[in-house]
Amino acid sequence: MHILRFDNKNKLTLGRGLNVDMRIPEISVSRCHSDITYENGNFYLNDNSSKYGTLVLIQKDFYMDFTHNSIDLQVGRSILSFDFKVK
Repeated sequence: MHILRFDNKNKLTLGRGLNVDMRIPEISVSRCHSDITYENGNFYLNDNSSKYGTLVLIQKDFYMDFTHNSIDLQVGRSILSFDFKVK
């Protein structure tokens, strides 16, 4: 389980590299696979031109609707479950 916080920044990175906010140690995940930004009360997922894509090869930013407070995403062969808590 990872807890990612947007306290002092508006962008978090996901990937298998050493300099990401959430490390996913899987060969099908790029070093800097994708990032999540928080802007004006909304979360956005951006695929960083990763080889295998995020979800179904996202071609543009994806609005993460958290009205149900959770969302599941596939990154490489990993499934990520996000639960959102906004203060």
